[in-house]
Amino acid sequence: MLTFNLKIPMNFPKFLLIIIAVSLIHLSPICLAKTHEKFIPNDLSTCILKPQMRASSSFEAEFAIDTHCAHKFFVDLIILKNEQQLTKLPYIVGFDQGHLLGQQGELFYAKGILDEDNLSFLVGKLQSKLFNADNSQYYGITIEPQGLAILEKFDQIQSLRLAEVYGTVQTADRLFYVNKLNLPPVLEVKPPKKSLQGEILAIYEARAVGSVNQSIIINLGADEVQLGDKLALRSFGRKLEDPFTKDLYKTPTSIKGEAVVYKIFENVALALVLNSESSIKKGDEVISVLK
Repeated sequence: MLTFNLKIPMNFPKFLLIIIAVSLIHLSPICLAKTHEKFIPNDLSTCILKPQMRASSSFEAEFAIDTHCAHKFFVDLIILKNEQQLTKLPYIVGFDQGHLLGQQGELFYAKGILDEDNLSFLVGKLQSKLFNADNSQYYGITIEPQGLAILEKFDQIQSLRLAEVYGTVQTADRLFYVNKLNLPPVLEVKPPKKSLQGEILAIYEARAVGSVNQSIIINLGADEVQLGDKLALRSFGRKLEDPFTKDLYKTPTSIKGEAVVYKIFENVALALVLNSESSIKKGDEVISVLK
C-alpha cells in the first residue's frame, strides 16, 4: 500500500487542499495499478529464473521457473483413464435455489459421496476424449474443473456449498476429491535423462492450435517423463503424392518450439509451451531436447 505523509501549513488555502485531495483520489488507482503490474506477468519469460545449481539435484538445470509467479500459466486439469471411472464419481442432483447454473455461495445436493472425511471437492465436466492423431489409440478423457465445493451435511443426499465458481456448474456435473496442482516453488527445466518420442494429443481448452504459454497434453506418462523435462515440438512431414507417377513423398520435419512437463499421469502428461515459432497442433511430434 502507498502512504503519504504531508505536512501542510495552517494558512494553506482551503480551495487548493480540495483540488489536491480530488486529484489524489483520481490518481491513486492509476498509481496502484502501475505498482501492481510487475506482480501480474503477461508473459512466462517474466517468471524465468537464471541458471542455478540446486543442492537436491545431480545436474545443472538449464534454467528454472518461479512457479508462484507462473501459476496462471499452469492448468490443474483432471485426466481419467476411461469413462467407467467417471460414472463411479459423485454427481450434482440439483441446486437449493432451483437455478439451472450454480452460483457462488449456493447450496446444492449431490449423490454418491462415499467418504465424509473428505470435505473439499472439485466440480468438473467432461471436456474431450484423448486419441492420437490417427485415432488408433485411446488415452482417456479430460475433465476441466468448474468450481470448488465444501461438504456441509453427509446423508443419503449430501449437501455441499459452492465456495468458488470459475466455470459453468450444473446438474450431473461430477465431484472429484481435491488434488491441487502440487509443484515445487522452483521448477527446474532440464533435458530428459533418456531419449523420448511421443505426440501431442490435445491443446488445452480443445483449441485447434496452440502457442506460447499454453498447456498441451502429450502421450508420455509416468514411466517416460519427469517434472521439468524440456521437450522439443516438431511437425511431422506432410505426405505428398506425385500427380503423375503417384509416388509418395514426405516434406522435411521442422522444430516448432519447446515445452516443459509440469504434471504427470499414468500414461499422459501436461506440458507448458515455453516458446513457439509457428502454430502447434494435435499430432505434432514431441521429442527430447538433449544436451
